[in-house]
Amino acid sequence: MIWSYTAWLNSHPSRWKTFVANRTSEILNVTDSSQWFHVSSANNPADCASRGLLPNLLVQNQIWFSGPSFLGNTEIVYSRPKDLICNLEQSIKTHVATIPVSIIDRFSSLTKLLRVVSYCRRFSPNFGGLWESGVKSTKFHLKRVIGESTLTYEELSTLLTQVEACLNSRPISIISSTDSSEPLPLTPGHFLIGEPLINVPDVNYEGTSVGCLTRWQFVQRMLQSFWRRWSNEYLSNLMNRYKWSVQVPEPNVDDIVLLKEDDLPPCRWSLGRVIQKHPGQDNITRVVTLRTKSSTLKRPTSKLCILPIAQD
Repeated sequence: MIWSYTAWLNSHPSRWKTFVANRTSEILNVTDSSQWFHVSSANNPADCASRGLLPNLLVQNQIWFSGPSFLGNTEIVYSRPKDLICNLEQSIKTHVATIPVSIIDRFSSLTKLLRVVSYCRRFSPNFGGLWESGVKSTKFHLKRVIGESTLTYEELSTLLTQVEACLNSRPISIISSTDSSEPLPLTPGHFLIGEPLINVPDVNYEGTSVGCLTRWQFVQRMLQSFWRRWSNEYLSNLMNRYKWSVQVPEPNVDDIVLLKEDDLPPCRWSLGRVIQKHPGQDNITRVVTLRTKSSTLKRPTSKLCILPIAQD
């Protein structure tokens, strides 16, 4: 098995099945693959127990009692094999699609059927296309944040849980509130746990070298990088302006808007209420005055996203 271990450690843990991937990931977190060497079966004492040995042969077996002879040498000469390849425990991914028989009967050839199915899978906004687009965006940024880094099961589980909190913290509407200065947003988290999802405040580690971070800080650095990428893309999509095609409705006084800010921590969104409009000479409002939780400020309408207000 030493050969298999060495081959497993010389490849990325994602290649292997879950059991082997978790353990190779733990080993590579504390050691380097170059520290592991192959011991041939003839010099491996573990083979005596794993393959079985008769008692009369075990008494005469020096490897079992004393180990391989090269361990007694002052200097061990070793050459690493070049063909460390092992297909044991390799993860095999398959994709299965179920097609109703009625669809197959509608086409005269398999080639035409494949073209039609491929076209539908490539351009189908129905059947959950909206949330599938959100999943695609999340996977896109998550892959680039993690990159070639090796995470343990606990680290990856923590990161995915925090990413889930970021996704479910986005405001989708406004809950009626008696305090008009602090609008309370309605988020997907309200439907999951009955209240907004929050994240533990932490230092921003994006500008810190990876070598100076602990494992927890390293995971938080990934989370902060994901939040910056995803939130900017999400707000940009909400604020999409189709120039010259249609006039975008202006925000009205008392409208609740979502502000685009660049330095907010994960799961934190900036909300404000429009208290004054500043129309130009063409009678079109491009700047408004907002009242936020802590201050009053002016912002261009191009940096705002109007949230729908729940009517009583």
